[in-house]
Amino acid sequence: MSQQISVCIIAKNEEKYIETCLQALKPFDVEIVVVDTGSTDKTKEIAAKYTDSLYDFEWVGDFSAARNYAAKMAKHDYIFALDCDEFIEKFSISDICKILKKEPNSSLAISINNVVGSGNSISKFFSEADRIYDRRFVHFVNRIHEQLATKDSNAKVLRKVINTSVLHMGYYLTPEEKLKKNERNIELLLKQIEEMPDDCYSYFQLGQSYAEIKENEKAYEARKKALSLKPPVSFEFMDQLLVGYAKSALDMGKYEDALSVLDYYDDMKNVADYMFYLGQAYYANGRLEEALKTFELATKCKIVHAQGTNSFFPYNAMALLYEKLGENEKAVMYSQMAQDALSKAYNLDKK
Repeated sequence: MSQQISVCIIAKNEEKYIETCLQALKPFDVEIVVVDTGSTDKTKEIAAKYTDSLYDFEWVGDFSAARNYAAKMAKHDYIFALDCDEFIEKFSISDICKILKKEPNSSLAISINNVVGSGNSISKFFSEADRIYDRRFVHFVNRIHEQLATKDSNAKVLRKVINTSVLHMGYYLTPEEKLKKNERNIELLLKQIEEMPDDCYSYFQLGQSYAEIKENEKAYEARKKALSLKPPVSFEFMDQLLVGYAKSALDMGKYEDALSVLDYYDDMKNVADYMFYLGQAYYANGRLEEALKTFELATKCKIVHAQGTNSFFPYNAMALLYEKLGENEKAVMYSQMAQDALSKAYNLDKK
């Protein structure tokens, strides 16, 4: 297929991952655009080995501004916004071109396999992000945790999930790197909230960042505020918001508050993460039979974000619960099931 897509990457001091990112793009017929926002390491030197489309952009505290500049410098109208710590696994160029030609107001979401942790302590969670679009009709908005929106304020972006995925290493950080990243994010999010005080998405992301650095009370307050803004069930991050709120409420000892996520049960009962933390809320409130039932339901859910929320986490919780209830035979059985599920996940990850 002739080249029709420009992969646009913004970078600053990304020598750790940028070569792996660009190497993963080599098999595909795409233009690569790299916009550097002030690197002092070898980022630009490495990028120059893979593309002549290398530009500088003065950082203005706005990721959307940098992404939109990169799109402006591209040769093609179909843009794939990629990060330096993301490595292409699957890339369906024909699907992208077909959809954008037919529906140019589309925002195409890719699947992201996130690696989390540091050193040998690693886990995974799975998410989606809107990254592919036609620059003539769609652009990025928001200072941070930027989102795609139509340039015509009267038109609505059409979101579609496509068969394209990346491996994301951005959460595989040392404690120092995690703190620095989240402090930067919090600063930008607080500025964004000053500009958009009723934006549920900004409060949701603020809660995520506070939780990452164990600022539990601030995480709880940010997530509570996000829910108070009445996001619709169709809110793209609704399941993550509910899980985060339940976790924060449990961390703060606000056990009854954690159970308020029950209001969304009918819409979230197929999400393992939600069911697992609802089970934890039941347990914290002394409703042990309901906790057992909910943990069991979590193991049957098809939608899973954090690895293990439909297997070894609820199995382990059930083992502890049965031990508490004096049903030792069941406790041993579920403990073994938890170990088996954990071993299976570990072995799969090693392949």
